[in-house]
Amino acid sequence: MSLPEGMKQKNVHLESLEIEGNHSLSFMTRGQLPSSLKQLRLIECEKLQYVFADADETHTSSSYSVIHEKNINDFNTFLESMSVISCPSLMYLSTRDQLPTTLRYLYINNCAMITTLSRGQLPDSLQDLSIYSCPTLESITERFHNSMLLETITISNCENFESIPEGIHKLRRLREIGIYRCPSLVCFPEEGLPSTNLRDFNIDDCKNLKALPRGMQTLNFLRIWSCPSIKSFPEECFPTKLRKLEIGNLDMYEQIIQWGLPNLTSLTSLQIHEFPDVESFEIVKVLPTSLTHLIISQFPKLKYISSYGFQNLTSLVSFYIEDCPNLISFLKKGLPSSLMELHIYDCPLLRKRCRRDKDAFVRSCLCDLFEDGHDTMQIKGHIFVDLVISLMSKSCLSQSQITDTVIVSVYKYNSFGPGLFSAGVHSLGGILSKFTFGEGNCVTDYLANIGGRIKFTA
Repeated sequence: MSLPEGMKQKNVHLESLEIEGNHSLSFMTRGQLPSSLKQLRLIECEKLQYVFADADETHTSSSYSVIHEKNINDFNTFLESMSVISCPSLMYLSTRDQLPTTLRYLYINNCAMITTLSRGQLPDSLQDLSIYSCPTLESITERFHNSMLLETITISNCENFESIPEGIHKLRRLREIGIYRCPSLVCFPEEGLPSTNLRDFNIDDCKNLKALPRGMQTLNFLRIWSCPSIKSFPEECFPTKLRKLEIGNLDMYEQIIQWGLPNLTSLTSLQIHEFPDVESFEIVKVLPTSLTHLIISQFPKLKYISSYGFQNLTSLVSFYIEDCPNLISFLKKGLPSSLMELHIYDCPLLRKRCRRDKDAFVRSCLCDLFEDGHDTMQIKGHIFVDLVISLMSKSCLSQSQITDTVIVSVYKYNSFGPGLFSAGVHSLGGILSKFTFGEGNCVTDYLANIGGRIKFTA
């Protein structure tokens, strides 16, 4: 079944069409849509096999392989956006491998039968291509052409996706590539990526990808996450314009240290995640001084964070440490004076030290901020510390000058009891302008009675 004949009448001025839950629709004939149509959405059409087809083409199995070679384009529509969502029988977008030449946005999601978008060429006009949850998809198209205007490519959760089309290096307008959860992807084309406008490159959970592509010099953002088969970085010049780098669950910690991080002089944000065998955070020795935000998480064997190198991070503003269960030694020579935010979560050995000796814990973790001789140290931002209830002791803060807003975020504080918490809040009443904590309500009523000194945010 196709669309009603009345759809193509000249007096129909329709710009947006959404068809949802039509379980009889199997195709739309070429030229059936009104020329005024700009946006088309097909959702949960169980029998839809083709988006565009000629009526006689749908009756024979051999017609697809023959007709798609004809250089015919009889679309009478100026369609710009097309989305096909949850159509389990969809095999091809077009029986002739042709889509409207005006198409700019193409979104395919949860179509279990489709194996390729086109055996020919995608429209040159296409700017944004997004494909999600198509388990049998093997390829996008045979080749990208240098006349294409493609700017963004996103491919996610496509188990059989095997290859990036040849010619991707010719896409001069391409700005962003994201490939997620594609375990069959092994490599990129030998020519690499376009070296003109590409800014964001995101590879996540591609377990069999063996190497990163060439041509990453222009990147501002690079994320490589859960790609254990990658063993090295490309042997070419570094992406010196890189501003944000996220690396996680890779079997190449030493290679990262040797990669040349000091050369990334524009890098401001770095996240390093899940390196199961690392005991000492040596990478800090090679971090660029431009760094302003640092996150380390899921280092199960990490015991020490050395002070060496941290004092050189003169621009560091925020530092997150999360899920490091064996971390016990923390920056014995103190933190950079530029630091405004410190976040420590799920580090149980540090928590035990906090319980055993609150003042000693704070002096060990934040020593230079609270040692004699640093009484002019200014913390102009926020301190977020998991279970650092010892900050409730004014003696720990008496040597420091705290200005502006200081936010202390205390999670799971119930193990200390509301009595200790309340006493600490009393001692800080004249210092803190805002107090935020994450779990439990046992002290809500108490804080409500403090008045204007502390603003409580649940």
